[in-house]
Amino acid sequence: MNWYTNRSILKDALAIPASSTGDHVQLDAAIEGVSRGLDDYAGYHFYPSSGIRYFRPRCSTQQLFDAPLVGLDAI
Repeated sequence: MNWYTNRSILKDALAIPASSTGDHVQLDAAIEGVSRGLDDYAGYHFYPSSGIRYFRPRCSTQQLFDAPLVGLDAI
């Protein structure tokens, strides 16, 4: 789950008792929906991921990326 908050924070914000468990499915769905909505709005996600991506520079002095990068290895 790549959520940008957690259930306990949402329950606290909505004044739902921490011991209440009957609404977890709905709260989880809301958190997931808002998190993916933020991703869609921004055009990328804010949670960490790893993988190999290849970029072809358009010029020799700069490279634009479609999402923020934390680490980069050049080949």
